[in-house]
Amino acid sequence: MVLETHAVVDIQGTFELPPSTDLFLLSATALIASGRTGSIGPIPHSDVMSKFFSDTAPNATYESAEALCVVRPHTTQDQDILLTDTENAYHDLMILMCVGAHLRVTTRELSAPKQVFLQSIAALVACTLTFSSSNNATTIRLDASDGFTFPQEDCTPETLPHCLALSFGLQKIISSTIDFSFVTPIRSLFEAFSYPFSVKSLNKPEINDPLERRIRLMQKKKKISDGPSFLVNGDFSQPLIPRAPAALTIPGDEVLLSLLVCAKSLIPRGSLVINNAPLESNLMATLDFVRKMGCRPGLQETHATSFGSCGMVQMQSFTLTGRKTSCSPLLHFKSQLPAMTIIAAFSQGQSVFRECSLFRTETPDRLSALVACLQEIETHHGEMPDGIVLEGSRQYDGYDIAPDYGAGINAACALGGMKCLGKTKCEGTSIQARYPGFFDTLFALCEYRNVKNNQQQLL
Repeated sequence: MVLETHAVVDIQGTFELPPSTDLFLLSATALIASGRTGSIGPIPHSDVMSKFFSDTAPNATYESAEALCVVRPHTTQDQDILLTDTENAYHDLMILMCVGAHLRVTTRELSAPKQVFLQSIAALVACTLTFSSSNNATTIRLDASDGFTFPQEDCTPETLPHCLALSFGLQKIISSTIDFSFVTPIRSLFEAFSYPFSVKSLNKPEINDPLERRIRLMQKKKKISDGPSFLVNGDFSQPLIPRAPAALTIPGDEVLLSLLVCAKSLIPRGSLVINNAPLESNLMATLDFVRKMGCRPGLQETHATSFGSCGMVQMQSFTLTGRKTSCSPLLHFKSQLPAMTIIAAFSQGQSVFRECSLFRTETPDRLSALVACLQEIETHHGEMPDGIVLEGSRQYDGYDIAPDYGAGINAACALGGMKCLGKTKCEGTSIQARYPGFFDTLFALCEYRNVKNNQQQLL
């Protein structure tokens, strides 16, 4: 299945984002790992969703009630669970939740670096994982957890969410001090499950009185860093309301938001209103990226979800200019980096994406996949161990992306074709499986440079 795109001059209209597939699957997996009954909604509809329901049928019963899905887990320790959607940005968290609950997780074959990363997370909390691979699949189980100890000060923005996911599955009490702001979907998940969880600032309030400030300074025996400091506390052993079913409301799809931001950045003419868009910073990395370029999008909150506020986004015209971006924590960028890379490819000046080394642990190597796409587009670029540097251009001819690198990468490349002079073709099988109807809806809002191309389609 091939997706064909042509030059677009205008995008005009309103796009209603469907519910987030990644966050729905994260929520459902968390219910299974915790043994909690709960409802999730609205429900995304795609082949990816159908496969998840089929794969996890031995672990839970799914009942549709209007726009909600009621999940009734019936798992036992040492039971097998299939989690094969490796494109999900939260796939590693889902694995760690389940192995913490003493489930044997089988997924698509994990690379050696990915196994090392997951083992390093387990080691941080004094646990051990066992991996076995055969027939292009890897099975992971928790080998030892008796000595569980949560790291007091050694967590980083990359490791903290993963350590919390494993602790969640193990139903442990945790406490740690961090020196960075912690905002991530998994934190919202804990609150929706009514587990006691807090992140409190340890910084003392600023002293305005000069005399009191001088006395405080003289009392200090050594220089103390003025950087942020937070105390993280959580208790996953017992929810605040023990028998109450969890109710989770899912926002619009953050990956589709990033793709629409990409499309409108490339085609500034016209007014595109995006409804049901997640407005939390940890779900809108691409929107923050174009803000740094000078874009001033209109945002309006309309409703709340279990993962934060949701609402309307309206893009404004701006000049595409290269930017340096630190992709940390990668959990926030994993599904949005392809769209950001395509925006950078059409921007004037140099763009640099760093701290992407965990992208290389995926199968296949997603950083190398992005580089391969840039080669096909004929963008001047360089590859680094932990990122990409590229020199953008305002115009390219069309190109072909024959391999299927996954829905996110191939969809972003297809959007790049809307800015090109010639015809662009991208493999669209995974796009159709994950985001059915997305391009049909988007193409209906487009005006094309060539009138004959006013109807795009999957061939």
